[in-house]
Amino acid sequence: MSSVNASAAQTKLNRRNQAKQIQLAKRNALVEATRIFNGVDGAPRIVAVIPLTEDVTANGIVKRFCEALDVDSTECPALGVWKMK
Repeated sequence: MSSVNASAAQTKLNRRNQAKQIQLAKRNALVEATRIFNGVDGAPRIVAVIPLTEDVTANGIVKRFCEALDVDSTECPALGVWKMK
């Protein structure tokens, strides 16, 4: 009976190890996918704000977005492209 218990315990450890390895691989893949956005020479993240109803303005949404990020939005133009750091 003890060899059966040892075998079951080993199988359980193998499943845990495999799950841990899969989780690590997923995490590494995510880090690799987002690495292009990091650093001084990182690619910019571009966000397009398109109002889908007439009672919403893109400028208003951008200003709220800036407030949520604690970024100064006084230079935000009413129309056009705005670069935020």
